[in-house]
Amino acid sequence: MKLSWCTIHVHDMEQSKSFYGKFLGLRKTRSFSPQKGTEIVFFSDEDSIEIELIHNEKAPLSEGTCRVSLGLCTKNFDELLVKAKEGGFSLSGPLILGEDMECFFLQDPDGVGIQMIRDETVI
Repeated sequence: MKLSWCTIHVHDMEQSKSFYGKFLGLRKTRSFSPQKGTEIVFFSDEDSIEIELIHNEKAPLSEGTCRVSLGLCTKNFDELLVKAKEGGFSLSGPLILGEDMECFFLQDPDGVGIQMIRDETVI
């Protein structure tokens, strides 16, 4: 079994697209609107993992309802850490987990927990 994508229902699609596209550097692979007021956008990396963002104007989320967490291994850990600090993101870390996994934690615009991981054995 293989995880195909992780779905996140978002408050503000434009902020979320900016976060996953511009900040994390993922590429938009496809987008569509299955019905009026609903937008779905997929992002992927070079390894083809996918993150699906869904915004539905007819079913707005109340603040604090999104509780998705993602662990993302990255080759540009240091660059993203600097960008996160300069961007004013609330950060925890960096710290070492286990014997050699360096990571830091932040949240996307919808409060989704993001663990950025530099684990040379995984990348």
